[in-house]
Amino acid sequence: MVPLLRRSHGERQGGLPIFTAQGDLATLAGALADLLAAPVTIEDPDTLVLAYSGGQQDVDDARVRTILARQVPRQLQEAIAATGVRRHLERSDEVFVVDLPDVRMIPRAVVALRHQGRLWGSIWAATPSGPSLRQREILAEAAPVIATQLHREHSSSTDSERRRGRLLATLLAGGEEADVAARDQGLGSAMAVVVLQVPEEPPAARVAAALELHLSALAPTAVCAPLEGGVYAVVPAEAGAELVGDFLRRYRHADQIAAAVGTTVAEAALLPRSRHAADEVAAAMGRRGRVGSVGSAEDQFAAMLTDHAEGFFRTYAESSPLTRLHRHDAEHHDRVTDTVAAFLEHGEVSVAAEELGVHPNTVRNRLRRARTACGVDVRDADVRLAVLLHLRLAERTSRGAQD
Repeated sequence: MVPLLRRSHGERQGGLPIFTAQGDLATLAGALADLLAAPVTIEDPDTLVLAYSGGQQDVDDARVRTILARQVPRQLQEAIAATGVRRHLERSDEVFVVDLPDVRMIPRAVVALRHQGRLWGSIWAATPSGPSLRQREILAEAAPVIATQLHREHSSSTDSERRRGRLLATLLAGGEEADVAARDQGLGSAMAVVVLQVPEEPPAARVAAALELHLSALAPTAVCAPLEGGVYAVVPAEAGAELVGDFLRRYRHADQIAAAVGTTVAEAALLPRSRHAADEVAAAMGRRGRVGSVGSAEDQFAAMLTDHAEGFFRTYAESSPLTRLHRHDAEHHDRVTDTVAAFLEHGEVSVAAEELGVHPNTVRNRLRRARTACGVDVRDADVRLAVLLHLRLAERTSRGAQD
């Protein structure tokens, strides 16, 4: 059987053997590991694992955690970065060694994957005693071949990303076309929209690629792509929050991302409802700096209600019962507003009077003036709700101004 990565019978200039390759990146990783007699991972410039060789996964804890997370864990990234790896990869095509015994990682032989002058990633081979001369030669000779395959797969994946983007746009638009697309994709009868609001760095396309990789193993029918406003995905509803939560626990930039799962819908035609909910949840989380975790309409209900109310009160502030109370107090040097607030806070005249330091009859008289002079009747449940909500918003605005 012809090896998928093999030394050819030809020679490159200088007498060194050249390599030929057949197969995808994952297959090439396995073939290279066979030639090296060492476990191999292939990573992109941001330490995402693109492919790895099978077997010997437990060569050390660093390899186990890297493969499970599909990315070099954050603690290891910091230790590795301190060795100047990135600088070396950007400047040199020579094989070099990263040795970090303090983090229980056996030595790695590392080489850049460069195609047409662009750094596409790197190969990491675990070599407990350091790479031999033969292993160094194999890595140096194989790197250009694997870099070419990596470039080829990237070009192919770009076409695939465009198709996914069109599919996702169809689903999010809803209607009959979304139903047809969902059936073709194999999505079940219950689905939800997920949105990740991401900062400028890392770019949304990179976050989407990482999420796509994560979902491909755990929810292969899910559809994910970057769109204006963030990274969106349509996922099986029963596992939506768990899938995204697991991704955030593994992704190194999670502390900059507000993630939200929209409401569950029974058919793809209704997915715009789920997207609207996901957008509102993510916006509420983002305004409060709630990043690094997954939110839903259930756990963000109060925050979303407050946000909606804030916009409503900005529009109709002059008609608010609280505004009328303030206006009365300003014109008549009264304390009706404080009295209504204390009464609504405690629900009893005597307790409100004690807080205000006045007789209970004074509280009753002020509540009566609120009703007769301002049209604010605290016996009406709707009026009580409106005043309380406006009071809370005013308090929040005041605290924000002080901060």
